[in-house]
Amino acid sequence: MVGLELYGNYIYNNGNISMSEYMKSIIKQYKQFADKNNTTFFIGELGFRDGDLQGYIDSGGLGYWDGPSEEGYQATIKYYINIIDQLHNMGINIIGIYNWNGYNGDPFGLWNNPYANNLINYMISNSNSN
Repeated sequence: MVGLELYGNYIYNNGNISMSEYMKSIIKQYKQFADKNNTTFFIGELGFRDGDLQGYIDSGGLGYWDGPSEEGYQATIKYYINIIDQLHNMGINIIGIYNWNGYNGDPFGLWNNPYANNLINYMISNSNSN
C-alpha cells in the first residue's frame, strides 16, 4: 500500500473546503504510481482541526482558530464530507482519520466531536465495497 497524508493546502471559501490544484496533482501522481505498481493507494489522514470553522492550519502558521465551538464541530464534519466526496470522484476510496481520539490534547482528534457519528454513518453509507 502507498499512502499520503493531506493537510495544510485546503482552500476555504464561504463555508466549504476544497483541495487545491496542486494537492490534486500530487494525489494523482501517487495514485498513478500505485496503479502502475499494482498496489493500493490510500489517504492516511485529512488533517482538519476538530471544531475549527476554517478547518485547517496552514504551514506558515497563519491559520485562524479560537478553539472548538458548536458551529465549528458541525463545520468539521462538513469539511470531511467535502473532501471525501472529492477523493471518491478521483477514484480514491480508502481514507483515514488521523489521531481519532485526540491523544494528549491534539486538536485533530474527532473523539469529542458531538457530530462524529454523522461522519461515521456517512462514510459507511458511501463506502465502496468493490
